[in-house]
Amino acid sequence: MSASSKTPHDAADIERRLLSTLCGLPDFSQLFIAYSGGLDSSVLLHAARRAWPAKTQIEAIHVHHGLSPNADAWMEHCQTECLSLDIACHTHPVNVAAKGDSLEAAAREARYRVFEHYLDKHAGAVLLQGHHQNDQAETILFRLLKGHGVKGLAGIPSQRSLGKGMLRRPLLGFTRSELEVLAQRWDLSWVEDESNADAVFDRNFLRNEILRPMSARWRNAVVMIAETGRRMSEAANLLDELAEMDLQGRTVNADELELAVLSGLSPHRRKNALRYWLQAAGLTPSEGDLVEILAQMLHAEASRQPCYPLGESILRRHDGKLYITETIDALPSEYEVVWPLAEALLTPVGRLIAEPVNEGLRQPAADETVIVRFRRGGERFRPKGRGGSCPLKKWLQEQNIPPWRRDSIPLIYFNDELAAVGSYSVAEQFAASDNAWLPALHQPSSS
Repeated sequence: MSASSKTPHDAADIERRLLSTLCGLPDFSQLFIAYSGGLDSSVLLHAARRAWPAKTQIEAIHVHHGLSPNADAWMEHCQTECLSLDIACHTHPVNVAAKGDSLEAAAREARYRVFEHYLDKHAGAVLLQGHHQNDQAETILFRLLKGHGVKGLAGIPSQRSLGKGMLRRPLLGFTRSELEVLAQRWDLSWVEDESNADAVFDRNFLRNEILRPMSARWRNAVVMIAETGRRMSEAANLLDELAEMDLQGRTVNADELELAVLSGLSPHRRKNALRYWLQAAGLTPSEGDLVEILAQMLHAEASRQPCYPLGESILRRHDGKLYITETIDALPSEYEVVWPLAEALLTPVGRLIAEPVNEGLRQPAADETVIVRFRRGGERFRPKGRGGSCPLKKWLQEQNIPPWRRDSIPLIYFNDELAAVGSYSVAEQFAASDNAWLPALHQPSSS
């Protein structure tokens, strides 16, 4: 049934459902509308004003991408519409430099940076976006062709956190034709992006050449594809619950995982648990990544210490554990800096601060200079309580410090004598239990 063939009764029912959906949203401190000027965001803007006619401060955010010769006219249209509704309209120009489908991704990234900026300024704020059921069906088809798994085929989430607030999509339960009916009922005007007809973009091709003919043959195609996405979302949640059980209550956002936990699972549950742990750390492994990681980390010889690059991180195996680490740049071999303890010292691995402790290093004497270096090879160390000196390399191995962390530990010297290995241990001859201190390393991100 086309939008024009729906009855006034249908239109009244759609309006009732939409206003009920908006009024059912949890409380918020500030409401923003992502307003492009197109059909969906125009319906959302007017619906928000109808749902909250006076008591709620509503503000619109219009991102000016500058990609169309009509972009200035769209911005003026949005400003005029907001003025008629007594809604503040924030317009933001952004620079988008890309081509083809990457252009869509670059524009999306630019929009979300703007949205996050506003939500970061208002804790507890909500941003409403106008994605509808056709967008959902289009996304699911697109991801299906890209080979996504259950989580990807769940489609666009109805809500997620963004900055200090929440992003919500209340139109996902409505088809585009239903929004057109409302737009006609409310006598709305909106802009049409001419690029939506350009088949060079994959999503436009899916929308115009695949989904539209499909809907002409199967009237409920959009609704049923979106329903499949909802079921996939349920399945994804069940898989997450199974992974939590299989990880035996371990902290899943930590940067290390015992491999014994994975090896005790069936192959499918092993892969699911690994995926869950990596995604909790912000990583997005492909199916091939998961297979290769498990092959390298579980089945390699115990003496080997394999590593696997994943995004901007590196997975490493050491002593029966899997670690998520950052890419580590080689440190200057001749790095040597005098450290005035009263000041923080910026080093290649982070900021060093001398923190007071009960047991640690004594204060340097007047003729002693505190110097910071990194390993060069051949260092010897006399740890407190050991009874003698030993090679630093051997001591680090005894402490089971992962190899990739050893070269980035700041070594604290008093003149030319090694006094402390980071905050791990102090040398016997420099130990103190009164007026003591230890170097504390503050890193921009953990490894």
